[in-house]
Amino acid sequence: TDAAAPDGSTASGNASGERRGRRRGRRGRRGGSNRGDAAAAATGAAVASKPGASAAPTPSGVIVGSVTGAPGDGSRALPAALKKQLPRAGVKVVRRGTNVYTVNGTVKLTSAGTGKETIRIDWRVMEPNGTTKGTVSQENTIPKGSLNGPWGAIADAAASAAVPGIKKLVQ
Repeated sequence: TDAAAPDGSTASGNASGERRGRRRGRRGRRGGSNRGDAAAAATGAAVASKPGASAAPTPSGVIVGSVTGAPGDGSRALPAALKKQLPRAGVKVVRRGTNVYTVNGTVKLTSAGTGKETIRIDWRVMEPNGTTKGTVSQENTIPKGSLNGPWGAIADAAASAAVPGIKKLVQ
């Protein structure tokens, strides 16, 4: 199922953990299109995908792990911003634990023409056993080099846009 968050982002898949029945003759998602997901990704909104449901007891919180590949202070600013934003959305953030989710980020920059680059942030939500529960992805085109220094409010905005998708995967 697709769910729209107040910020217009979408979360895809069975991220809330409900059981999904199968009907004869129907395959795939309702409507047969993922154009909404592509549009959300193209505008920098977060899109969550979930490969499968887990049968283990519900984890007791979320550890915000590392962010790799970010220019400037993004590898420090992004996890700090996510640690602030998740509790505001009702997601319990913990420092350690054995039955907890872990969220790690990967940032990738690619050239997008003269004076521009595309930034992609993938937030991977890991189950307590280390398997991937799902990924929340963000993508946007920005002025080249604009994130080479302090991220400041940009890190807060990126984390805020990712939270609805992460929340859907962990609750």
